[in-house]
Amino acid sequence: MIIIFGVFLVWPLVHIVMVNTLGISTWRFFGWGMYATPNPEAQSRLRVVIRDKTNTKTADIAQLHTSLTRLSVDAKQESLCINMFLEDVDQILQKMPRNGLCKNEAAAAHLDYFMHFRSSNHLSKFIKEALSRSGKTGSEAYAFLTHQRFNIFQNQAYLESDVYRIWGDEVQHLGKITNQG
Repeated sequence: MIIIFGVFLVWPLVHIVMVNTLGISTWRFFGWGMYATPNPEAQSRLRVVIRDKTNTKTADIAQLHTSLTRLSVDAKQESLCINMFLEDVDQILQKMPRNGLCKNEAAAAHLDYFMHFRSSNHLSKFIKEALSRSGKTGSEAYAFLTHQRFNIFQNQAYLESDVYRIWGDEVQHLGKITNQG
């Protein structure tokens, strides 16, 4: 009985470390954080910025995140699966039309696996299919997995995004970026 109690006492601490270091969902592996966070599918958005092949300027991740935040306020810009934007040479974002990617079961499975377990391999496969459907194969892409957060001490909501750079088969996690008003 004491061993069971000990496991229940220690597991939340282990799970918090796993969530913060491995990026797994708080809803997985009997995580008690599931009671304190929203459902990730309902509250997370994947936004992908495809850079024009002729754009040789270095990507400004903070500016991209701010631009995406502004664009995504418009409900007409939202898609339940993925939002894709094209960044032109002047670093202006344009919404790309929906391409039926989320109706493809294999692509949707890759997205679902990435959303829950942060598998860069599955993100790479999903983005490769997205680039192919948009006719932009060989382009550099940036994926922003955005979550709404709340700072209880400041009584303020903000957006936090995990940023990934996708180039060919390589996926690089660039870290987190936050927009706090």
